[in-house]
Amino acid sequence: PIPENVYTLTDDFPVTTMGFSNQTIWWDNEKGQIDHYTEDFRIVMETYLGNQFDFTGKAHAEVTDFERTATEENLAVVLEKVKDLDLEDVSVTKSEKGLTISVENIQFKPNSAELLDSEKVKLNKIAKIIEDFPNDLLISGHTALSGSAESCQILSEERADSVAQYLIKTGVRDKYHVYTQGFGARVPIASNATPEGMAKNRRVEITILDK
Repeated sequence: PIPENVYTLTDDFPVTTMGFSNQTIWWDNEKGQIDHYTEDFRIVMETYLGNQFDFTGKAHAEVTDFERTATEENLAVVLEKVKDLDLEDVSVTKSEKGLTISVENIQFKPNSAELLDSEKVKLNKIAKIIEDFPNDLLISGHTALSGSAESCQILSEERADSVAQYLIKTGVRDKYHVYTQGFGARVPIASNATPEGMAKNRRVEITILDK
């Protein structure tokens, strides 16, 4: 257990904080380093007015070895697999962030984040590609410019989460190694003035993270 600590956060608004943490650490003998740990913690904050706030929870962390995926060789391999699997409206790029598979014109039920069966078939094929790369995944949602900025943002986040949850169900990653984010309509790759451009902007990007 970590000893209790008491300190003041600010002079203008003094807060007394006490807490403890119990950690269980797993060691990897082959690597000679920590593999992961779990933690139970409790933090108690008391203000100068006498109000007390009690925070308890659990935490989990692990050491991850990332393999560089965004190479010309891997890009060529993934592009070839996309072609062999006959994946339409799918492009592949590499960047400092990692290797990104962009699924354009991804289809959901109208004004929802529920995937159509045809897109589930497509994601099953993509899962076969990314299972060869062990790194964490980042799922980014994008929408075409339709409706308010707020509604586009919410929809992009929901659709990114929908794709993430489906990939987790395929078993290609567990929930601890898949992250999501939404960009609304803020990052278009084509003009929203045409149906074709809007279809390209309505996309989900699956990035195999290098960092």
